[in-house]
Amino acid sequence: MSTKKQIEDTNFLAIISAVLIVVFAITMYLTKVYSSEALDYERDLSNLKRQSQSTEVENIEKDLTNTDLTNLDQELADIEKELDSAELE
Repeated sequence: MSTKKQIEDTNFLAIISAVLIVVFAITMYLTKVYSSEALDYERDLSNLKRQSQSTEVENIEKDLTNTDLTNLDQELADIEKELDSAELE
């Protein structure tokens, strides 16, 4: 095998290896992002299930205090954006 052919084969393998590493890194990043979103959703859902069934004022106040509404506006904006894009289709 000629030296030029060996260099071409080595370059090809290096390029393939680099592409595989980049794909692997992107996959790991996306897995981390989506799994953390799923964990947040599951945490929020379990918090809702832990709310008191009582109708006494102090229990309702406690439930309201423990309810996290920080991302509610962003979620509503995302829902609105999805609805608008669905109407355009």
